[in-house]
Amino acid sequence: MINGHFEDSLVKDVAAGVIGGLAASWVMAKFMEGGVQLMERRGYSKAAIHKRMPSTPEGEEPTVKTATVVAQTVLTRRLSKRQKEHVGPAVHYSFGTFLGAVYGALACRLPGVGAGWGLPYGSAVWLGASETALPLLKLSKPPAHYPSSTHLFGLAAHWVYGLTLYGVCSLAHRLMEGNVRLPRFQAVRRPMERVID
Repeated sequence: MINGHFEDSLVKDVAAGVIGGLAASWVMAKFMEGGVQLMERRGYSKAAIHKRMPSTPEGEEPTVKTATVVAQTVLTRRLSKRQKEHVGPAVHYSFGTFLGAVYGALACRLPGVGAGWGLPYGSAVWLGASETALPLLKLSKPPAHYPSSTHLFGLAAHWVYGLTLYGVCSLAHRLMEGNVRLPRFQAVRRPMERVID
């Protein structure tokens, strides 16, 4: 039987993981956007950049293809182009948040999961999801289709995810436990109040 302390601890760990996963997904998305902007500044065409990014054999982003399949299966309807623009990021954030919850639940219970500032976890997510599951599910082309720079960029993005997840999850956990004191900022007084005093 699960005692109350374990249940309470698990809920806090999962909550910290959810917060960390959401933040890590946002930071990872910004990192990837920065990578695309860097390629644009270096003179890569949009077509060349698109060719280097993981995509389905039909040319869709994996997150968009996932949302399309879910919409067709669950809702029995097709998504418009405008809807696809919104659901891709929603899938990214949902998956990243879910993986954060898993990390939060496991990091304190399995010694290797929380090791290495989140880098091993980010690497495992990259290997398990991007390099293995996506191609097997036909949500991206086979890994051999992409240049090594694409794989390294993906790994770096997942390291950013793992590092952010580790940091935010750790901070959220400490805040929930009351082990961190945030600085208190005094209200800024208006200049006239200083003259009156």
